[in-house]
Amino acid sequence: YRTRTIPANGLNPKYDESVFEFRKIVLPDLAILRIAVYEETGKLIGQRVLPLDGLQAG
Repeated sequence: YRTRTIPANGLNPKYDESVFEFRKIVLPDLAILRIAVYEETGKLIGQRVLPLDGLQAG
């Protein structure tokens, strides 16, 4: 899933896009969520990988 670039949105960006939902997780004990932030040029700024079994619904 990829959001569009928000120009000049400062340190607290606001994304007015639809909510992303996980429809079905086949192996929840092994599933991870990777969140990555890139510059417009494609350079990776930072990322975080989280196990899905540690996240709460909502």
